[in-house]
Amino acid sequence: MTRTAIALALLLAPLAAHADPSLRCGNRLVSVGDTKLDLLGRCGRPTLSDARDVERTRFATENARHAPGTSVAAVEMVTIEEWSYDPGKSGFVHVVTLEGGRVRAITRLGYGRLPPPDPPAPVPVALCEPSAIGIDDHALDVVGKCGEPATVDRRRERRTAAVHTRHVVEGETVTVEVELWAYNFGPNRLTQLVTIEDGWVVAVEHGGYGY
Repeated sequence: MTRTAIALALLLAPLAAHADPSLRCGNRLVSVGDTKLDLLGRCGRPTLSDARDVERTRFATENARHAPGTSVAAVEMVTIEEWSYDPGKSGFVHVVTLEGGRVRAITRLGYGRLPPPDPPAPVPVALCEPSAIGIDDHALDVVGKCGEPATVDRRRERRTAAVHTRHVVEGETVTVEVELWAYNFGPNRLTQLVTIEDGWVVAVEHGGYGY
């Protein structure tokens, strides 16, 4: 963390915190459940950001591409981010908690203390058509066709296979690198959330309209 970030954190520390259902940036709102790409497109980069890793255990079903129908106990290391926005003395400071590429909580603090921020920078637009991204594409192919994603979220999962498959042995523990890439296709098209496991696309989901 830079000296500027540390100083800002010390300024924000004494302010009373309240849960807030939304964050208004200009005439746009960001609410719990929106994507990180939505937050970036509507509010821009934060005044201050921080991140921490949290380990969780959950039960899940392996993706069909790797082990169809396999029930596993997954220990995942997820990154939780906190993006803080200071709109200046005329508005309230908000801290947005992000996990898995989505807004999980919004906290309102006291009035801002910094000069008003610059308008948000444009969100990069993908170089391809939305249909260009498909299941079983390799990550390098996606980047080659569409360019770098607008946002990326990463986590690591340690999974224990419950049955023997051609990929793993029952009881064997494997570590899987999981990434969520978000692509923006402009204001008249839906965004795409692309899940990549160990370098391969395993799921493609539509988001809201882009920026």
